[in-house]
Amino acid sequence: MAALFSKENVKVGDTLLLRDGPKLDEVTVVKVGRTLVHVRKYGRPMPFRMSDGGLNERMFGYGMWLTTPEIEAERERAAALEDRLKEFGIALRFGYSKPSTAKLEALLKVMESEDG
Repeated sequence: MAALFSKENVKVGDTLLLRDGPKLDEVTVVKVGRTLVHVRKYGRPMPFRMSDGGLNERMFGYGMWLTTPEIEAERERAAALEDRLKEFGIALRFGYSKPSTAKLEALLKVMESEDG
């Protein structure tokens, strides 16, 4: 699996999103190293591991992680599709392995065609 963030796709000055629980803040990349990307938050640089999808280097368990507007839009779209599927009585329960948005859209399309 390719890293979400790498030296090839993240550079100093880029704006990313920092998810801290339900909060989502814009942050600016201030340094890109070999394994870490640093963003400015709380007036100081904070390191995040590129190989782990932007997890904070110094936090364990519940922590902050970096994301992008595209990833957040996809996450919101998937949540909306899951809500729509619940109207058909389909409650999806997945741990770390959720189906792709395309699969959810296909399932919803089948349900809607059978309903009408």
